[in-house]
Amino acid sequence: MAVVLAILCVPLGMAGLAGRWATGTLLDNSAISSTAATTLAEPAVVSAMGDFLGKELMSLYEENFDVSSKLPASFQDEGKVIKAALQEELKSQATTLVGSGAVQELLAQLVTGFHAQLVSALEKDVDAAPSGVTLNLVPVATELMRGLQDKGLLPGDLEIPVIDLELPPAAQVSALSEALKIELPEELGSVEVFSADELATDSNELSDARRGVSTVKLVSWLALGVSALLLVAIWFIVGSRRAALTLIGAVLLVSGLLGLLLSARVPGLVAGNIEDSLAQEALRVTISDLGSGLRITNTVTSLLGALIIAGALWGPALSGPIRSMRRDKTAI
Repeated sequence: MAVVLAILCVPLGMAGLAGRWATGTLLDNSAISSTAATTLAEPAVVSAMGDFLGKELMSLYEENFDVSSKLPASFQDEGKVIKAALQEELKSQATTLVGSGAVQELLAQLVTGFHAQLVSALEKDVDAAPSGVTLNLVPVATELMRGLQDKGLLPGDLEIPVIDLELPPAAQVSALSEALKIELPEELGSVEVFSADELATDSNELSDARRGVSTVKLVSWLALGVSALLLVAIWFIVGSRRAALTLIGAVLLVSGLLGLLLSARVPGLVAGNIEDSLAQEALRVTISDLGSGLRITNTVTSLLGALIIAGALWGPALSGPIRSMRRDKTAI
């Protein structure tokens, strides 16, 4: 019976620790804020961000600065080659500029605000995100446009404005359109998670996300509570205290080791459900960076289990000589 309880305790303990880490860390804006700079500096995130913004800027080119249409009909094929080369150059330059210090600071500020909006939406504080939950990169796009203009990849007569970060994303795009005197799509430079309508109507996707967060919180606490009760039950069921300690230590050791293996796969498993490549890569790296707390917890759990097992197996053997030494000192 004790062995069966121990086997049940292992997955419950793993689930409880992982759930508490997820809800306590990933929904903590201060934790995201402190790790945002590190996450955004990761080469994979910089590359994904550069690719995303390069495509956004290329769409601006295609709609307002069409290269191939200005060429004679006989040179249309060459125009396609030029367009492809331009897109690759925009991506390359955008990636380089995204990795620069000034843009990184701006990105960290925008990501922190985005996460605060997301947490507010998940906790049903709709007023905190009246314009929806959107990772708005319009200010970053304008910084990139200045850099591209300096490199001669944008017309020099374009007057690129300074964007007010307090404006909603659509208003920022509108201000940019008015300043550049060109028509820009409202979703330019934005990765939308929940729209304003979804927040206002409590859409199915938003309801599912809120239900998922609440379920994880509840299940993680229940799992930890049941795990603790099972360990207490093992202590009272097993007649030998030495055997009980060995079994409890084994539970902690196996839980910690399996938790370490699982935590290495969690970032890929969670991010794999995200369709947008930029959001997917950013989420994967963020979970990996913040996962150090979970890895440390699992490491401490496994070490504690190993110490308990060692104490249970070799404690009695060591306690005999120690007691004998004490008796000898007392006799002297």
